[in-house]
Amino acid sequence: MALEIGRIGIWTGVFDARPMSEVVEGARRIEELGFETLWVPETVGRDPFVVVTRLLAATTTLRLATGIANIYARDRRCRRSRSRCPKRPGRFLLGLGSHTTTWWRVRKHAYTKPLAYMREYLTEMDEAMFSPSPRPRSLSG
Repeated sequence: MALEIGRIGIWTGVFDARPMSEVVEGARRIEELGFETLWVPETVGRDPFVVVTRLLAATTTLRLATGIANIYARDRRCRRSRSRCPKRPGRFLLGLGSHTTTWWRVRKHAYTKPLAYMREYLTEMDEAMFSPSPRPRSLSG
């Protein structure tokens, strides 16, 4: 299923440095101005899935995309990336990828053969067992 993202969108890393209330207000303003998609990066700040989930709840038509969620930062076998995707049909695009600046230089993650790693990542993500958690049990017994 293809997601229409519009002709002009916004990508910003500024949100990492702002309080979440300002991020929400900024997304609402971007929506008011008529932009169709807001791309949320994963650099050194907030988890992009948390930001996207909050912004989807705070807006009505704005599409949100991870631009990008880094494949070196999450375990592909547990399907964390897929299971954490916000459930807003037609309004969320999962962008996966990698880049050396942040992940190798800043976080010291290994960065070798990114295309081969991405292929392995997607294959293992598709093959991984996924089962939503059952209702939490009471801690009292």
